[in-house]
Amino acid sequence: EVIFKGINRVPTNSILVVDLKAEMVRFVPKKTEEGLSSKSFRMPSFSKTIEEICQSRLIGDVPCGIFLSSGIDSSIVAANLAKKKYKVKKAFTFGDEKDKNSEVLGAQEIASRLDVDCKLVSSQASQLIENCRKMIEVIDEPIADVSMPAMLALCENASKSFKVVLTGDGGDEQFFGYKRAIYSYYLQKILDPIFFILPDR
Repeated sequence: EVIFKGINRVPTNSILVVDLKAEMVRFVPKKTEEGLSSKSFRMPSFSKTIEEICQSRLIGDVPCGIFLSSGIDSSIVAANLAKKKYKVKKAFTFGDEKDKNSEVLGAQEIASRLDVDCKLVSSQASQLIENCRKMIEVIDEPIADVSMPAMLALCENASKSFKVVLTGDGGDEQFFGYKRAIYSYYLQKILDPIFFILPDR
């Protein structure tokens, strides 16, 4: 369900099937040949899978760019796309070089190592506030993500030169790309036994 009455979203890993004769709509789960397990999750095969995923996004006849932060997810995508056979050499990153908490310096260093041209995109506070208003028209429903106004600024800038841009999203939490993910993991390991022995009330 979503926040709008009478509207539903397609569940994760599902296909929307519309039967016009029966006048019905149903969601069909997609079948996978092999589930992800500790045995199948090995770095050589995983690296190959990531490259195949990136390659499959380059089937169009238009140039492709990269949204790059200092996180591990977008860095993996950039590392694959920057290979000679793909020749993706343009990246965009958002931030302020003067801000010590910004990821700009990390993104620029990664781009330099990959021999990728990295364009810095920045916006005034007033523009980011305006982007918050634009998000109402752009996104399907409210999302508690503070990076959305910055992402919109990146998209508007990149769209002047590219119709296709790839990036990573969510990989840092899975692969401990940020220190806070590591801290959260070990904190959970400490607290889980405590919560388990506490009474319900």
